[in-house]
Amino acid sequence: MALREAGVPVTEFRAAVIVGSGSLSFEMIRYLTERIPVMICPRRV
Repeated sequence: MALREAGVPVTEFRAAVIVGSGSLSFEMIRYLTERIPVMICPRRV
């Protein structure tokens, strides 16, 4: 961030999550909702 603000050319990599049909995250959530339509979670969730 300091280099970018100083005007030095930088390449920045950021972590990302792709959620869509076929992605592992999407398929896990779909699997859980098909089998457990109601789930009790702590308030912090």
